[in-house]
Amino acid sequence: MAKGLILCLLVVVLASFLVEAGNVVVRKAGSVAEVLVNGVVVLRVRKAHGGFSPLERGRIVAERLAGALAKGLSPDEIAPDIIQGQHVVTIAGELIITVDREHADINQCQPWELALIWANNLRLALGVPSISFAAPALTVGKGSYIGIASWYGGKFHGRRTASGEVFDQNELSAAHRSWPFGLKVRVTNLHNGASVVVKINDRGPFIQERAIDLSRAAAKAIGLVERGIGMVKMEWLGQDKLLAAR
Repeated sequence: MAKGLILCLLVVVLASFLVEAGNVVVRKAGSVAEVLVNGVVVLRVRKAHGGFSPLERGRIVAERLAGALAKGLSPDEIAPDIIQGQHVVTIAGELIITVDREHADINQCQPWELALIWANNLRLALGVPSISFAAPALTVGKGSYIGIASWYGGKFHGRRTASGEVFDQNELSAAHRSWPFGLKVRVTNLHNGASVVVKINDRGPFIQERAIDLSRAAAKAIGLVERGIGMVKMEWLGQDKLLAAR
């Protein structure tokens, strides 16, 4: 009888902990799946989504994360992102988890905020600093960065830029401290998923915490004018050789 009881308890314990790989574990807590990294709960999956139960979603997340780390991808490249209009968390552009509206509502925040929270939980559990509005641009893949965008126009309209071009706030351009002039960059607003392609033709921004300064037209295209600043993803697309050769 005692042996049978011990065996039953052992089965319950094993059913509650599903070790996917090394330091990534899925733990079942009632109807909730908890994903732990290095013993720290980094996210809780409470609802089914995409035809998968919370536990199945938790296992998928653990498998994706463990697989990415096993391939040598860096925890530094874990970041909030947008894929096909969905707020997600990625590592070097590879999907870890999709953030659905239901989970955002449960956590009393917007999907982009929950993506940032989950990304930072993962980063901290893996020993790398969190992403914040006070941090400089962060590399999250080859030619891919996360940072804070602002915009400029007004009194700068019609002035000469650092590249020699005349600044036109109605054109899709941007300023960066060091990226080459003529570089085409896709800028995606991580709050709403809107994207725009800009050309680097000026230097700035001059506030340390900001990564890129957009023209007014570019900011308007991604819904950033009224907000003023926002977290964005910046992806290198190529370079205008004629402008770069000046």
